[in-house]
Amino acid sequence: MLSKSEFIAAALKQYVVVLDDGHGMQTIGKRTPIFPAGSGMKSETGNFMHENEFNRAVVKYAKDHLERCGIKVIESAAGDGDVPLATRSWIARNAKADVFVSVHANANNGKWNSAKGVETYYQTGAGSDSIKLANIMQKHLLMGTKQSSRGVKSNSYQVLRETHEHMASVLIECGFMDNLEEAKLLIDDNYRRETGKEVAQAICEYLGVTFIENTAVGGISTSKKEEEASKYPPATVVVEKENGSLRPLSTPGFINKGTSYVPVKAVSIVAGKSVGFDNKTKKASINEVVLDNTIVENGVAYAPSRDVAAAIGMIAQWSQSISQVKFVFGE
Repeated sequence: MLSKSEFIAAALKQYVVVLDDGHGMQTIGKRTPIFPAGSGMKSETGNFMHENEFNRAVVKYAKDHLERCGIKVIESAAGDGDVPLATRSWIARNAKADVFVSVHANANNGKWNSAKGVETYYQTGAGSDSIKLANIMQKHLLMGTKQSSRGVKSNSYQVLRETHEHMASVLIECGFMDNLEEAKLLIDDNYRRETGKEVAQAICEYLGVTFIENTAVGGISTSKKEEEASKYPPATVVVEKENGSLRPLSTPGFINKGTSYVPVKAVSIVAGKSVGFDNKTKKASINEVVLDNTIVENGVAYAPSRDVAAAIGMIAQWSQSISQVKFVFGE
């Protein structure tokens, strides 16, 4: 039988995901055709797009979402160079990753043509884990912008061949670079953001992890401009329940002058404590313990995580790398 400390350690296991942005900025041939004159299309490069421009943007956005959900993310090709395929798969194996996702944009013949659609690959002969992830991934990739589905397929790409026995691994093709309409999507930051979110949502569903929306301080979904204008940097909040399971809160906390603040009511409910609020003093309380440093934002009461931890009888752990406050029981 596990001791309490062993049980907590098991409950606190952090999943590891390796995200692979296919190719590199200088990989020969991995690009769109020259954009048509008068089309108004532009990319980082100018009048055509390197595939890696899309791939690395999607990886960045997916990584942001996954880390907010408490998942550790490793990039197999963080720079602009084309990292060898064997190195990419070695990084995933060495990290003992739970999931490997290689992000790509497709191509047919390198000239503008009618080939289109989204598809997800798993290694030929792979086990049920990779097949399950592939089906979940394809489902999520089709949830946003309307696109044709080319289905879930098997193949023997090197990065899949060298990872599938160690983790669930898939390779995704998110549209054709040589289809003019899909090329317009691939250079659009909104589509890149959408795809990154869909990748993260699929991974969370596969792992059984709650996907935490990117929200403002008061728990209201925000646009890119609103995110940039937020008063405080956000922080995710996770609370350990009595059975040892972890509960991510849908309402995030935030950082103010180096101090992490958490939503008092949301934390108290999960911890099974009574919560109150004095409209005159604008201060929240937990089990009648008044939280003097209460801050109210968008109708939600927040207090320093250390004060809340003391009031509910738990320990607040801060993770700088993923901007997360975790409330756990002590020994």
